[in-house]
Amino acid sequence: TWKLEIPDNVPEGSRVYFSYTLENLCYWKKCPFCSIAQHTMAHARKRKNFGLEFKDMDFNGHKIVRLNTGSMVPDHIRKILPALPKGDDIEYRYFMRAARAETNALRDVVKQLNGDIPASTLGFGIEFPSDRMWDYLNKGTHMDEVMEMMDFCRENGFKVNANVILGWNNLVEKDLRDLEQFMDSLA
Repeated sequence: TWKLEIPDNVPEGSRVYFSYTLENLCYWKKCPFCSIAQHTMAHARKRKNFGLEFKDMDFNGHKIVRLNTGSMVPDHIRKILPALPKGDDIEYRYFMRAARAETNALRDVVKQLNGDIPASTLGFGIEFPSDRMWDYLNKGTHMDEVMEMMDFCRENGFKVNANVILGWNNLVEKDLRDLEQFMDSLA
C-alpha cells in the first residue's frame, strides 16, 4: 500500500492531484519537439503491476489521478481503464495519441463497461490541426482520425484537453483555414 498521507492542514473536501506512473516513455517517440523521445532505455521505467494503490488512500475529498505516461497505448487503455475505481470523489487525466488504434481501444472499454466509464480528461497533442503540419511533425495520423476521436469523446462523456502549439513559422493559408475549421468543430 502507499505510504502517502494527506497533510492534516488540507481542508476536508479539498481536491488533491497526484501522479500514478505507468511508464516514463512514449511509444511513438517521433515528435521532433518532445524530450521524451530522447530518454534512453537506461532511464526507462515501466510499472509491471497495476495495483492502483491510490484506491485505498484515506482522504475525504476529491482525488485527481494523472495516469502518467508519455502516451497511453491501446493495451494500457484496455487493461487499466476498466479496473479504475469510479466514484464522485475521483477522476483521471492521461495523455494519448488521437489515432484510430486508441479510439478503437476506448470503444472496446466503453462497450465492456456499458458506458459506465470513470470520469476522465484525455489530453491530446494536437500541435497544429492541419494534415500538412501533422506530416511536417511526423505525427503518424491525420485530422480525420483526430476528429473521429473528438467526436467519440464528446458522445461518451470524456472531457478533452487538446494542446495546440502556436507561433509556428512555417504556416500557410490553408493551415489557418484548417485551424478555423477545427475550432468551429469543437463548438
